[in-house]
Amino acid sequence: MSNERTAGHTNRLLTVLVDHIAIEDGQIEPPEVGAVAAFPLRFQEMPSSEPDVVTVRGDLEPDRRPVTQLRDGPMWSGLLRGDGWTATWDGRRPRTGRVEVTGQFLGVMGIDANGWVRGRVTSVQVVTIFWKRVDTKWRWEPIDGRREYRTVERSPHFFTDERMFTDNPPPVSRRDIGVLITMDLDDVAELPLRPPLVAGDLSAGGTSVWVLDRQLPTVTRFGDDGIPTVHHLPGPVTVDRRVWGTPTGCWVSGADGTYRVGLDDEIGERVSTTGGRCGAVVGDRFLVCSTNGPWRIHTADAEVVDIDRPTGSPEGAVADGDSFVVLCSRRIGDSYSYWLIRIAVNGTIETGPALALPDKPHPSGPTLLPGPLTIARDDTFTEVTAGLALAESRRVPRKFLRAGVVGDYFWTVGHPPDRTSRSWWPLQGPTAFDRSRGQFWLLTILERSSLAPVHTAAVLAPQPEVAEGSAETIWLTAAGEVQMIRSLGGTMVWPEPAPQPED
Repeated sequence: MSNERTAGHTNRLLTVLVDHIAIEDGQIEPPEVGAVAAFPLRFQEMPSSEPDVVTVRGDLEPDRRPVTQLRDGPMWSGLLRGDGWTATWDGRRPRTGRVEVTGQFLGVMGIDANGWVRGRVTSVQVVTIFWKRVDTKWRWEPIDGRREYRTVERSPHFFTDERMFTDNPPPVSRRDIGVLITMDLDDVAELPLRPPLVAGDLSAGGTSVWVLDRQLPTVTRFGDDGIPTVHHLPGPVTVDRRVWGTPTGCWVSGADGTYRVGLDDEIGERVSTTGGRCGAVVGDRFLVCSTNGPWRIHTADAEVVDIDRPTGSPEGAVADGDSFVVLCSRRIGDSYSYWLIRIAVNGTIETGPALALPDKPHPSGPTLLPGPLTIARDDTFTEVTAGLALAESRRVPRKFLRAGVVGDYFWTVGHPPDRTSRSWWPLQGPTAFDRSRGQFWLLTILERSSLAPVHTAAVLAPQPEVAEGSAETIWLTAAGEVQMIRSLGGTMVWPEPAPQPED
């Protein structure tokens, strides 16, 4: 976008309510006056009587997906293209072409929008609504028409909700729903060129580390010499996929099917139109657990084993010796039930008992980890017996957002502690943070036997992907970058970047 101005030119301004969840989760950096912000954008049609609504014109491309059926009627969706922005659109009646719509721009999580906006922030206001208690501590209803705005220079990272985070909430309680910001779409420099690799998922196999591009149908292999080699997939752009490394190549799977890439293949092969993001490898065999389609085991020599699909949804899969183990869930009302199943390489299934695990939503679902089988959740690591039941549990002093296994270690990622925390764990004590790179999260490497931290690193994403490559190097992807940790024992160390492949 050019910064040149003509006489009488008025900069394009956009008013957006940035959702508190997107800021707290790290999807959107806390907006700050004078800083350039870029994030997923949504436009929700609303009556003109609602607060903070605007009327805009744009070109609407309707979705071809089925209409969403809500309790109060159908909701249509599409992509709205405006002057300097795109927004995922929701409305109560079907529209297409050039339209004029009234509603609200929302800065949201990436899973909730395909639109995008980028501009310089010119104002920030914390938006507060009010709720009144109905009859018990946990039953509330909003107070219509009561809303407050507090002007700040920078959005908070975490927001107030007096209903939930006080022992005795007042009968009328405040809840911050996000920040209302104004963005100047012209007062920004032109975007740099896209790098050859914007990293997404990664996996190690043999002496190679395989890294998927977030959007392009490519997978980059880093050999034991660390030199990147790009392999292409015969699939569409912007499909969400995952990768699983093996000694002789890798498997890639997602909504558009399943692919096999050998070490020397310039272009991989699509071996099935059925795919999924849940799977595991045993040797060169690949189990893929589709959410809505069949489950299959693929082999490198093109054999396929179909599996009698169990009930429930697959939450995660790992290798356990010469078999696969899958964590499954089923929603029952407002809660979830969980159990494990073991799948032999010939497709036979052993189902374990129901697992006494807490409900999924707070703050994250359970994660199945391999070698030996363990379930990680909140602040707890629980071992799994040979009969697929829960055994001994061990805790760490702070809750984590995500956990995994790398080499002989566990790893966790969470918010770094600060002076408001009850514990500085996994740090030794009060620590000064380098925030020059913006918001970060703390990746912690733990001794598996003792759960003692052996390394902490700052990462620029709340959900990094982590794997161990050759020479005991730990590889990770965060915020689209491939990074490396070459030796353990550091405290608050930034990982070093890996080389980019040639464009």
